[in-house]
Order: sequence, then C-alpha cells, then structure tokens
Amino acid sequence: MNIVNDKSLQSIITSHLAGDIIQAESDYRRWLDVHDAAHPLYADCLHYLGVLLIQRSDTAMAREYLQKAVSLRREPLWLVNLAATCCDCGAYQEAEQLCKEALQVDDSIANLHFILGDIAREKNNLPAAIQYYRKALAIQPHHRQAGVNLAAVLQDNGQIQAALHEYRRILAQFPDDAIAQHNYRTLMSKQLPAWHFPMLADHERNILFQRALEKVVTPETVVLDIGTGSGLLAMMAARAGAKCVTACEFNTAVAEIARTVVADNGFNNIAVINKKSTALTVGADGDIQDKADVLVAEIVDAGLLGEGILPTFRHAQRTLLKDNARIIPSGAVVYAQLVQLPRMYAVNPVNNIEGFDLKAFDQFRVSNAPVLVDLNHEPCIRLSAPIAVAHFDFRNIPVAGEHALPSVDVVIEQEGYVDAIVYWFDLQLDDNINLSTSPDSAIFCWQQSAIFFSQRRLAKVGASLQIKVAHNDAQMFFAF
Repeated sequence: MNIVNDKSLQSIITSHLAGDIIQAESDYRRWLDVHDAAHPLYADCLHYLGVLLIQRSDTAMAREYLQKAVSLRREPLWLVNLAATCCDCGAYQEAEQLCKEALQVDDSIANLHFILGDIAREKNNLPAAIQYYRKALAIQPHHRQAGVNLAAVLQDNGQIQAALHEYRRILAQFPDDAIAQHNYRTLMSKQLPAWHFPMLADHERNILFQRALEKVVTPETVVLDIGTGSGLLAMMAARAGAKCVTACEFNTAVAEIARTVVADNGFNNIAVINKKSTALTVGADGDIQDKADVLVAEIVDAGLLGEGILPTFRHAQRTLLKDNARIIPSGAVVYAQLVQLPRMYAVNPVNNIEGFDLKAFDQFRVSNAPVLVDLNHEPCIRLSAPIAVAHFDFRNIPVAGEHALPSVDVVIEQEGYVDAIVYWFDLQLDDNINLSTSPDSAIFCWQQSAIFFSQRRLAKVGASLQIKVAHNDAQMFFAF
C-alpha cells in the first residue's frame, strides 16, 4: 500500500505498529474526520482502523470499518481481514465467500488458508481443515494459532501421533504458549492410564522387582523388558549389570518418552523398540541380535490376565527367549472371596434406581467382565475367607482357549448376600519373592477385581457354596 506520500497517515501507522493502540485509534478517527472517500488513502485508513479494532477485540466495529474499506477497494488482504471478523461473528458463509474471492487474486496469504481451515473445522470437514492449516503453516511456519488448531484437528481426526508432533513443534517455537502446553499435556495424559503413576510411586513394588532382577542378572545377561512404559524395569536390569536390555513399548508416545528417560539416566545399553513384542525380530538384522536370557514384564491388570500376559509370554518363550531363560514373574496364584457389595450391586446389574426401572440401561454393561474394587474403602461384607482358586506357571503356559479349573468349595463365615466374587493375586517374581495385590498387602498401587453374579443369594453361616472356575487368555470366570 502506497502511503508514503501522506506523512500524517504514515506517522499514525508507525505509532500503531509500535503498539500505541489508544493514541493510534484516536488519530485514525481524526484523520478520517478531515478527509473523505475521494482521498486515495481513505480506504487504507479504514482498513488500518479495522485491523486495530480487531487487535482491541472490538469485532463488530472492526467488521463495520473493514466493510467500508472493501467497498472502496477489494484488496485480497482486506478481504481476508474482513473474513476474520465474519468468522468471529459466526457469519461463516460470508467469510468463505470473501476468502474464495481473495484466493482468486493471491493465495500466498497465510491467514487466508487459516480462516478457510477454521471454516472447514466448523463444518466438521476435518481433512479439509488439516490441508488448509498445513498450507497456512507452509507460508508462515510461525503462525501460532494455525499450529494449535492443526494439532487439535489432527487429534479430533484420530491422528494422535501427528497431533503430538505438531504440539511439540509449536512449543519448540513458543514454549510459553499456555494453550499449547495444556492441550499437549492433556493429550499426553490420555496416552497412559492414570494407574501408572501410583505404580511408579509404590516403593515396595519397585524394590521387589529390583531384588528379583539382581538375583538373575550378570554382566553376560541379555534382558528383554516387555511393555516397558517409563523404562523403570529396563533401567533396573541395566543397573543390576545386564550386558544389554531391549525394552519394547507398543505405544508410540510412551516409547518416545521412555527413550528420553533412558538417555536422561545415562544408559547406553538399553534399546527402546516401538513395537509389540509379538512383532520383534531376532537376528543380526533384527530388533534383538540374540535371544534373551531374562524376560521381565509387569503386563498384568487387577484381574491378572487383562493385559495379555499369557499370549505375550507364550509367544516370547517360543521366539524371543533362550530355552533356559529366567522369567520375571514366573507365576501367580489367584485368591478369591465371596463378598456382599451393597453400593456396587445397585448397578451390577442395573436395576431399580431411586424408584425408577433402569433395567434397559444394563445393556451398556458387560455382565461377566471384572469390575475394579478396593475392599479397603468400598462398603462391603466379606462373607468368606480368601481361598486359592487358580495357579499359573508362566514358564509353562497352556495353549490358547478356555480352560476349566477345579471347582472350589467356599464356606460362609458371615451371613449376607453373595453379590460378587472378589479376587486378587500373588505375583511370584521368583520362588521366594512375591508381590501381592491382596487388600491386606503393603503394595498400595493395586486394587482388586470383582465379578458380579446375575442373581444375589442369601448365604447362612456354615453353608458351603461350590464355585466353578475357568479362564481364557483374557480373564478369569466364576459361576455357581
């Protein structure tokens, strides 16, 4: 825009660009009062005043001045700035028309593509929004809001790793961007179940794994850590003196951070591989050069089997471990107890709530799936003593399928309604070191699992109930 010939307007613009918004606004208005539309720079002044009002968040007034400016001269940048105010006012159709008109003349304006991205996002056309935001960033790589919006749309479109990458790029440029920081940390938190943090903080649990590793690791030991998470067990193995450690982690975001954690702690003999263990290859050109001497993993949930420890260990023994490899944990014993859970039974199954029949809502519940419970805090009546119901040897895992185990007879010691069977396990890290998830254990990071029966039954003291027990690769099953 040629404004050099009008020194008074040029000085106002200079003041405006220097950040003196209040004085500049007053001067723009005074300049417009003494000139009319016939002046060759009248439209320019209208435009600059409109931009200033956008900066001052007076969108309605900004739109009015920008409309006057483009009625006199339809500069592409002016059309784009007017489109921005239209978007702020919810006039997306008008904004899109203005952008398309500007696009015919000049497609090199970053904000033009940014606004079209916002319009596509408003229409829920996420692929188009991604393309527009990427175009805006190609023109202006430091376009902060285009980057933030792109990351958010990538997330909404299910492209989680791309979204995380974009947030990291933004934060590398603008480390103090509060919105990008919040969105990034929120998205990162969704990549990791919240129970990881109390597990990491459980000193008793950590020490048991460290002791078990120290008993089997030598300077010649090759260790495989499956589901490394933070890398803690891998680093314990390295600290115990392992020759090398392969730590596999399927979650890309977690694997990236695990690599950082390993590097931060100075270990150069730990390789973090972003794969499922079932995809690992062994050999000179593989993920692991030699089969492992020791396998360590804590891929168990509160119900023991829900994270796939049986199929994972079965595959590892077949393809990733030496014949005499040590396995941590080596086995587990499952204990169970019949319990009355009056509060939880109200929705297991869903029945009458506050006088209303909500049975139809029970369709959203998996009837035989285990439910988390903390017997130390949940109102309950423990009707029987704990009893061992299943023994697992992780060094000799049965073939996949459903396996019926011997039924158990449970004697009622406290009268009440049998709502559920609550179970937990002792994880045998070796023949002498046990990690218990019992409600009476010193290990605090674990809860117990409950499977509710379809019908509660009243049990009298001294009565004996026979419980059928079974399991597959994913969970335990109990029935009368």
